[in-house]
Amino acid sequence: MVHADGWDVYREARDVCLNLPAAPPGHVTRDEGELADLFRGGSYGDAAAGALRAAFRERFCQFDDGRAAERIARRVFLGEPSQALPPVVPLAERTPAPRPPAPLVRS
Repeated sequence: MVHADGWDVYREARDVCLNLPAAPPGHVTRDEGELADLFRGGSYGDAAAGALRAAFRERFCQFDDGRAAERIARRVFLGEPSQALPPVVPLAERTPAPRPPAPLVRS
């Protein structure tokens, strides 16, 4: 999920290189009302959100298997050869974090 309140101003001020709302890891909200509706309705964890997260992981997280920083530190700072580094776990073999539980509904 991405809460992109003021995204246009942020993009111009920060000169971002990734249009996050165009390829988000979940639903995008633009104001507090949309954000509250997303949480209240539970759609932050629906099938569409899951598909968006999967597409985001496929596109941007191919090396993010929990050991990326270790590989960088060992290669760059310790000078270890590439062959000695832990292999990248393929995306299909990883288990993503579970989606959050459904929100409590108060009457």
